[in-house]
Amino acid sequence: MTKQDAPTTTDAERAPTDSEAARLCRWYAADGFAQGTKAPHKCGLQAVSELQILVAENATLRSTLDRVGPALEEWFAKTEWVRKTIQPTELGKHIADVLRERLAAQSSQDEAARASSAAAQWLPIETAPKDGTEILGHTDVGALVLYWDTLSDNPERWSDGMSRYHRIPTHWMPLPAPPAEPADTGEAPDAA
Repeated sequence: MTKQDAPTTTDAERAPTDSEAARLCRWYAADGFAQGTKAPHKCGLQAVSELQILVAENATLRSTLDRVGPALEEWFAKTEWVRKTIQPTELGKHIADVLRERLAAQSSQDEAARASSAAAQWLPIETAPKDGTEILGHTDVGALVLYWDTLSDNPERWSDGMSRYHRIPTHWMPLPAPPAEPADTGEAPDAA
């Protein structure tokens, strides 16, 4: 039998169990010949006491692991997408910090969407600005971009700027902000 074929034992197999360790400590404490005296060895008595404390702590930790283990496995399963979608700016950060930052960013986006949604409610036309500001007006033909026209041959009316027909809106809402311009990276656009 070669060295590679020899059976191996793990540290867990070599380590004594709690009861074996306690038996060894009690034996050592009771061994009157440890220091050449007939009295129990002080180190052995202290070891038995410390071992009892460690056994109790071990039982507590095992109980905690039994409760926390499934939750920890669930955490890893549910946060795997974070590890798969990591961004360069997130490298080196703890996964909980990455999640906290992503959730904060999502929350601010959600708040902005709610605010724009609240602002995008149809309002009575009587409340619309009459200073030439373009609005989205609801008319008999649907929604149109309109403004209050005081300069045309038919002053003081809502106009879309192109139609010669008079449109009477019943409701209005502000136009959304235009889309943001893409950041100029200095690179030429990809040719398709």
